[in-house]
Amino acid sequence: MRDRLLTFAAAVAALLVAFIFLKPPHDDGHKELSLPTTEDAGVEGLKALKTWLEQGGIPLLSLRKRYPELANSAALAESGNLLIVSLPFSREALRSEWQALIRWIGRGNSLLILGHAYNRQPWSGTDDCLCDAVRLLKDLEWKLTKLMPERAKGENDRGGIQQRIESLQSGLQGVKPVVTEIFPLTAISLTKEVERLESRMMPALLDETWHLSTASDQLALRAFTTGLDRTVVWQIEAGEGRIFLSLAGDIFSNEMLNRAGNARLFKNLLSLTLARDGRVIFDDYHFGLSDLYDPEQFFRDSRLHRTIGLVIVFWFIYVLGYSNRLAPVRAKKAKVSVLDSVEAMAGFFAGRLDKKMVARELTRHLLQDIRLKRHLRDEEAVWRWLERHPQILDNQIDLMREAAQQRCSRLNLLTDTLSNIRTKILS
Repeated sequence: MRDRLLTFAAAVAALLVAFIFLKPPHDDGHKELSLPTTEDAGVEGLKALKTWLEQGGIPLLSLRKRYPELANSAALAESGNLLIVSLPFSREALRSEWQALIRWIGRGNSLLILGHAYNRQPWSGTDDCLCDAVRLLKDLEWKLTKLMPERAKGENDRGGIQQRIESLQSGLQGVKPVVTEIFPLTAISLTKEVERLESRMMPALLDETWHLSTASDQLALRAFTTGLDRTVVWQIEAGEGRIFLSLAGDIFSNEMLNRAGNARLFKNLLSLTLARDGRVIFDDYHFGLSDLYDPEQFFRDSRLHRTIGLVIVFWFIYVLGYSNRLAPVRAKKAKVSVLDSVEAMAGFFAGRLDKKMVARELTRHLLQDIRLKRHLRDEEAVWRWLERHPQILDNQIDLMREAAQQRCSRLNLLTDTLSNIRTKILS
């Protein structure tokens, strides 16, 4: 019993050591981020939008591959689809993806860009949250630029400590998101029956103005604006398709979808873009959901954890099983076979017999087998028969005669010769 307790303690210690070395680093105070995906039920997720569309019978697709898959997927119609893209990505998009996306839009599909320009998101690794949108629009001959507010020179150096404290407090309040109302600017199909939208925005970012322009004859409509006359939503013509650019990235999130006219705006989008056989496509790939191998998703899978747990349980059963791991090793009794006896006897004689005598006996043994096989009268008749055989060489016969007269000690050569003759004559 004591041995089993020691074995159990050693197994637990080994398991703890393995856990310490394999355990991922602890993320102090950081909970999992809410991302704009169809599986995220957090404030920024799009699970509520997906559920609402499913209940309405709208065909959906969660895109979990890169954008070239849009043209290769058999589940998608050639045109009349709506792709929802949130920016910035948590997983970088390739240049080739944007080219494939432009070709897909040009065939008569639509793109909804939900850009978080007025609200910084924790998954964004850069302040330029619309750099991908700027690059895409540039390829379509559109220019999206950000105009920074003008500030008085030396503003931060003027005033006393109290004014600086008040300025700092004001700055902290400016980066705290607040619910902001957005109003329709023009009476178009996109704004139909939408009196206002709501989005969580940072007041400090509302000082920035985004401007969309082009040198071509393409059309872009300003659809929604804030009370500060900042354009928030554009409707842009792009070949046979359309692009809807929203600088309020959370208007269709789980938290904001049911506010004001946000849901009504999405219904208007569907009526403008979705064909009878079209689908609403959610870009989940660039936020970590992938049909390809994803190590983070693999290690989060509960099936992996259950498998590891079962392996540990069976390992403990094996360690603490009937066989005592601390018992002395017993030497296994060897069982002597017939082959072992023959090999031992052959080794004994091989070490004590003269090589010339062995050569003579091997040759005589072959001559005896030939005589019986060919029904010859005596050994001399065997020699004459060998000399007349067309396949037996003279040097082979000479070597056999030397061995028969006990004058040959080249056992390796003799053995090969006898084996060759036996194969040709007796086989």
